[in-house]
Amino acid sequence: MYTSSDNAARMDTTNKLRSKAATIGGSSAEDIPKNVAPPAQNKKSGLMLRVVSSVTLISFMLLTYAMGHLYYALFLLWCSFKCYFELIKINKIERKEAKIYLQSALEWYGPIGFCFYLTPYTLIRRVLVDNDSLNDFKNDHSLIYNIMFTHHSMICAMLLIFGLVLFTLSLEKGAYRYQFKRLGWQIVCTMVPISGGLFFGYYVFKGYFWVVLTNGSVMCNDIMAFVFGKTMGRTKLIALSPNKTVEGFVGGGISTVIFAIWVSG
Repeated sequence: MYTSSDNAARMDTTNKLRSKAATIGGSSAEDIPKNVAPPAQNKKSGLMLRVVSSVTLISFMLLTYAMGHLYYALFLLWCSFKCYFELIKINKIERKEAKIYLQSALEWYGPIGFCFYLTPYTLIRRVLVDNDSLNDFKNDHSLIYNIMFTHHSMICAMLLIFGLVLFTLSLEKGAYRYQFKRLGWQIVCTMVPISGGLFFGYYVFKGYFWVVLTNGSVMCNDIMAFVFGKTMGRTKLIALSPNKTVEGFVGGGISTVIFAIWVSG
């Protein structure tokens, strides 16, 4: 049986251990929050930031839409570059990146080179330039014509070789595995968004219907997934994005299909 003096000694020891732990943590025991819910103000500010950013992006999109096909195609290309730089941040280790020579140059070299490779097949197609009855682009701008069409394949091959040389020069001892993994990830991130932006830009010249269908579907999915997730979301979707829910994913998908059928009809 424990006596009152034993209990007092045990309580004193426990209090000392708690004080020591609080001192190591840099705060007192009373300052340590226990199961404190995030304030409602943070949620409201996050919602307001989302609304303002969405309205700004949609307004800028409509502005470029009104300016003409070329400006809207360039806007889509800019969006693809922004998407690329967001994707390559995944699994990026700043401590290792700081030691790698020419890493920033490689991050820009890939998408710019790939954009140059795809441009004659998307935005500036040779068949359209050669059959232009208003402008004799081949003779009036012979240098650009030769770069973009006549010697395009050879220039792309030289750019590829130069890129490999640049990557080889950037290799640092002890970081080979990380650098090759980053190179593979950068190639994937370059091919998907950059090609998407260029081909969507090409379809802009075929009619604004494709622009309204694709961009409208994306906006509808994002907005409705947010609405369904906030109102009915209960089941977490993936650990990578803890705010995403299965209900929001399903609701956004169904809403997008309905929107696409309505626009197409």
